[in-house]
Amino acid sequence: MPARHRFASGEAGGEGVGVKSPPPKQSHKLALISLKEIASSSLGKLGTPRNDGAFHNLGKIMKRAIFILSLILIMVFLSGCKQGVEQRVDDLTGASTVRTGQEAEKDLAIAQCKELFQREKADGRDISKGPCLSNEIIPDWVCDIAHNPRQEVDDKSENQCSAFREGKAHHFVELDQNGEVVKTY
Repeated sequence: MPARHRFASGEAGGEGVGVKSPPPKQSHKLALISLKEIASSSLGKLGTPRNDGAFHNLGKIMKRAIFILSLILIMVFLSGCKQGVEQRVDDLTGASTVRTGQEAEKDLAIAQCKELFQREKADGRDISKGPCLSNEIIPDWVCDIAHNPRQEVDDKSENQCSAFREGKAHHFVELDQNGEVVKTY
C-alpha cells in the first residue's frame, strides 16, 4: 500500500499520493539555487560569474564600451575643430564683425527714419504722396515714404530720394504712411 504524503501545494487536509514537501531548511536552499539560476540566465552572455569570481565575456563588453566612448570623443573633437577653423577665419577676415556692423547700421537707419517720420508727422508735413524724408538719415542711407502696396505716385522722381537715385547713397529705408517699415535695401 502506498504511503500517504501531504501535497507540495500545501492544500489544507489534502492527503494522498503526491510530491513530498522538502523540510524547511532545504526549501531555503532550493530558493537560493533558483535565484542563482534566474540571475545567471538574465545576465546571459553579458557576464555570468564563474567560480573564481571573474566574469565571462567581460572583455567584449569593455571593448564595446571603449569603442563607443572613442566614437563620442572623436565626434566632440571634430565639432570643436570646425568651430576653431571658423573662428580663425573670422579672426583673419573680420567677416562676422562686418555682418554685425551692417546689421547695426541698418537698425540705426530704421530707428532714425522712424524718429524723423514721427517728427515730420507731428509738424504737420503732408506725407500722402510718399516724399523723401532724408537724403542722409545716416551715412550712405536715405529715408523714404511709400505706399503699401506701392502706387504710381511712389515712382515719381520728386517723391524719391535724389541721393539714392544719383548713387550717392547705396541703402534706403522705406516706411509706409503709418511709419512701419515696408522695405530696406
